[in-house]
Amino acid sequence: MEWADNQLKEARIVSTYGKECRLIYSQALEVEEEDGTLIQGNGSFATVLNGVYTVRIAS
Repeated sequence: MEWADNQLKEARIVSTYGKECRLIYSQALEVEEEDGTLIQGNGSFATVLNGVYTVRIAS
């Protein structure tokens, strides 16, 4: 995880079970798959086993 000015800059999540991931944060987030595809969702998204996801503040 990377932080700047007490806010999330970027986080990397690795799915170890391939289940739904739920994120709670005070601001809207965007989630990107390894191939650069943006995932649409309202705080939760489906993952794949060993999938890697990058999380950032939504722009």
